[in-house]
Amino acid sequence: MDWLPIIAIFVIGALVGSFLNVLIYRLPREESILSPRSHCLHCKTIIPWYRNIPLVSFILQRGKCSACDASISWQYPVVEAITGFVWAVCFAVFEPLQAGLTAMFTSVLITLAWIDLKTMMIPLSLIMTGLAFIVLSVISGILEWQFVIWGALAGVFIPL
Repeated sequence: MDWLPIIAIFVIGALVGSFLNVLIYRLPREESILSPRSHCLHCKTIIPWYRNIPLVSFILQRGKCSACDASISWQYPVVEAITGFVWAVCFAVFEPLQAGLTAMFTSVLITLAWIDLKTMMIPLSLIMTGLAFIVLSVISGILEWQFVIWGALAGVFIPL
């Protein structure tokens, strides 16, 4: 197995994980996901791109803001690492189309789970995004619609 593509996909997944952290923080607060740029939650200093590199920046800065020394939550590197790992596994196991759809759908699930754990709410926008990936998977032939229906029914009736 050639490891270079897997490492590259891990890095891409970690970058996606960095964006998921933006969603996890901003969606429950109904803030824009595009602006303002990433900033320290304590001192509000804008984080330049070279201090916003997934996993690496957290390690080099020892988990602290470079401007005010406030601690940075462990959520950030954990979400980045999990997302990078999931993306690498998806692309190592599946064909490219299935890997891409599975990695993106799993990214939605990571975001949903983290927001739910922190706030006990699930944003409708993420549910609709997940549904779109399911529909794309059915249309592309990756999933069969019967399994989707059985999964939906199980999701509705098992908690009851």
